[in-house]
Amino acid sequence: MIKVFTDAHKLREEIQKQVDIKTALTNGCFDVLHEGHEKYLKDAKSRADILILLLQSDEMIKQRKGAGRPIFNVNERINQLSDIEGYKNTVDYILVVNNAKDLHASINEIHPDILIASKATENDETGPETMKELFDKKMQVIILEPKSKIHSSDIIREKRLRPIKNALKSEIKLK
Repeated sequence: MIKVFTDAHKLREEIQKQVDIKTALTNGCFDVLHEGHEKYLKDAKSRADILILLLQSDEMIKQRKGAGRPIFNVNERINQLSDIEGYKNTVDYILVVNNAKDLHASINEIHPDILIASKATENDETGPETMKELFDKKMQVIILEPKSKIHSSDIIREKRLRPIKNALKSEIKLK
């Protein structure tokens, strides 16, 4: 079962209780899940004992992706990552982040052994080039090739998906 946190310091304390483990950390929206997400997370998990996902908040996604995003609110996205068969036992911890500054500070606070980014991610403050530039001297940074030609944005456009009514009015429910 995925443990969900809203505070990077508390997450770091939780992880430090475990001995002789290798940690990997990645980030993203994970709004409309598809085959590429599953393969990406499994690849990331294969590189460490623990996989931490910095999951972007609803507001952060809206700011990065524009109106109409996210399709699923943060609680729905957490539940999907916890409950859908292909994702179970892949992500160990989720920390919800609110903006790029929060994301960068959380990476510094948690200080994983490996930071994993995807080339499929937009080239912005959360993208692979920024991650490499900011963290390469502090930890191992691995940039993964896209695992699929499918992107959530393409699915959303093609299917003309719209957000669930309460998608931008959610509070994180810790399990």
